[in-house]
Amino acid sequence: MKKDLYFYLVSMLFLFIVGACSSGGDDIPDPEPKPESDKVTTNKSSENVTVEGITTNVTITANKAWTASSDQSWCTVSPASGNAGTATLTITVTANPDEQERTATVTIKAGTASATITVKQAKKEAEADEVTTDKTSEDVSAEGATTNVTITTNKAWTASSNQSWCTVSPASGNAGTATLTITVTANPDEQERTATVTIKAGTASATITVKQAKKETSQGGEEENKGSNIEDMGNKQW
Repeated sequence: MKKDLYFYLVSMLFLFIVGACSSGGDDIPDPEPKPESDKVTTNKSSENVTVEGITTNVTITANKAWTASSDQSWCTVSPASGNAGTATLTITVTANPDEQERTATVTIKAGTASATITVKQAKKEAEADEVTTDKTSEDVSAEGATTNVTITTNKAWTASSNQSWCTVSPASGNAGTATLTITVTANPDEQERTATVTIKAGTASATITVKQAKKETSQGGEEENKGSNIEDMGNKQW
């Protein structure tokens, strides 16, 4: 009987301990959830822009307050910051004045997370070189003259004359409209003469033909020569 009572008590104690351990487990708190990592996403990662420029929108989704910036002054973003959630970012690109493509990077940061948008803009197409003048020829008297010519070019230009008696000023200029002065000295010869003024702008060129009248024979000189001849003949007769 004593052995049976002993085993009974031991069994009851064991069951009590097991039950206590099982019921105590319910009091252990659940582990705390890990904090959410910083996140930022955009609905596009690149934007191709024409040479004329453009304004385009990008949708941002972030779980933290965010900031946005561009690494090029010709590409701007607005707004520059915002709160967690979904927002619209406006990217504005100005016209490209250069004959080469250009690239900007827009960066959005939210906490430790970041996203980028690559903006590529097309180059300006090269214009054909052009130069025009308001006249292609100039007739000048034997006494000489100074005349003006209007030049219009899309490139820097130079001007020159192939004759020393016909000069041009200025000898060069920048793209746009300018006035070229042509100066012709008096013609000492009894024959016409011609000069060519050439204006070059890049690969384009224009010419102005300058024609100057010949020096006329003096009428007084002819009469004087005739009088001298008659006098000589009279002297011979006497």
